[in-house]
Amino acid sequence: MINKIFVLDSIPLNEKQTGEDLYKDVIRNYGEYYKSNIEHHFFKVNSKQEFFDRLNGIYSSLEPDDEAIIHIEGHGDNQLFELLNKEVVSWDELRNCLVRINRKIRNKLHLNLATCFGMHIAVKISLTDTSPYKSYISALNELKPIDIGRDNSIIYEEVMKCKEMYPAFIEFTERSPTTTLRIKDIETVLDFILGLQIDRTLSKFPNYDLKTFYDVFLNININNEDLKNAKVKAQYVKDLFFDRFLMRNV
Repeated sequence: MINKIFVLDSIPLNEKQTGEDLYKDVIRNYGEYYKSNIEHHFFKVNSKQEFFDRLNGIYSSLEPDDEAIIHIEGHGDNQLFELLNKEVVSWDELRNCLVRINRKIRNKLHLNLATCFGMHIAVKISLTDTSPYKSYISALNELKPIDIGRDNSIIYEEVMKCKEMYPAFIEFTERSPTTTLRIKDIETVLDFILGLQIDRTLSKFPNYDLKTFYDVFLNININNEDLKNAKVKAQYVKDLFFDRFLMRNV
């Protein structure tokens, strides 16, 4: 269950303060209304140094059994997002920091990236490393302040009510069908993509040596004897991968 929420806001002061409004009007108020014991924090960050100091502080404050949401607001494009003082953070830099946090709490980090073009962080995932988050919420293109406030109000009300992310996702998709936000569960997405990829490869090349490619591609060690005896070869490869990538046995 989710027990911690961290909001990092770097919206310029002359613009609508969507992150601060969301925190005060929704997260804090619904926390009181539902008598939720979810710990929540708001940080206004000005610079790149301050941003990463806050993320490092979050890392230090977390315990392995925690499940957390990190909500980040700022202006973004397909390569980076901009902080209040105009310094920029690349999606690669952010991913590397999130990997460290998600590894510590055993794949229980949910990322809410309230920036334009935030979904571009998804293409930065390294399959040979640990997943940077369990799930993410972000936008493929531009994100308007009204979308941030309206859509996230639904999500955080439900989170404060039930302390779970996926019921919040369901409530959100039902109540806001025209939203520009996208919600993805990493295991669900990769399970579909990898399964499809392996099945198509084997259908065209039945004798293809899966170990030669997937050991390196997914940073796993396929046992050819186990692979030979597996009822579903794609599932065997995926299980090895997810055990490592999502820290299933940690």
